[in-house]
Amino acid sequence: MAARKTMALLEEGAFVRVVAKQPAEELLKLAREKKIQLIQSAASKEHILDSFLVVLATGDTATDSSLACWAVEKEMLVCSASDPSRGNVHFPAALKKGHLRVAISTEGISPGLSRRLRDQLSLQWGHSLEMGLRWLSEIRDHCLQRIDDEEQRRTLLGKAAEEVSRLLEGENLQEVRESLSSLLPDLQPSYQSEEEEAYGENV
Repeated sequence: MAARKTMALLEEGAFVRVVAKQPAEELLKLAREKKIQLIQSAASKEHILDSFLVVLATGDTATDSSLACWAVEKEMLVCSASDPSRGNVHFPAALKKGHLRVAISTEGISPGLSRRLRDQLSLQWGHSLEMGLRWLSEIRDHCLQRIDDEEQRRTLLGKAAEEVSRLLEGENLQEVRESLSSLLPDLQPSYQSEEEEAYGENV
């Protein structure tokens, strides 16, 4: 569990200090690569004095509970694996697809259910939605650069978002692309090149 939380934090650019008597091999490898600070010791208050976020996953409920209560009193952000109610932060199950980011949380009640929901959504949302978000990104850039009227820009972006949302209902990717290109015909070439680059010509 500590290794999973560490990887999640590293992905977001955090500096991570891990305190563990017997760290998992993944953590030892990260320490050798100097990607984390590793202290091989039993966890104590001294190890978290300067922490912004404390993740407690020692495997010892009493230790986790004691450190969680102390850290919360010190107004730190605390995630307690053994007893989520002791902390004030919960790690969501995160779904990442291209520009899409979705976080699912049961507030610590059932991380397993959160992961199952994430995996189900991942199966439902294929590459077409990722491509739709690529298109929205390009349309947004175009609007910011070339359309000064804020109301006109907002209207156009709203229509584009509505078209892309049809992909969630199973709409054909080609039909959505054609609808978007009718909004901004001069962006059609870039749609094609991005799609072909990412998925090949036969989509």
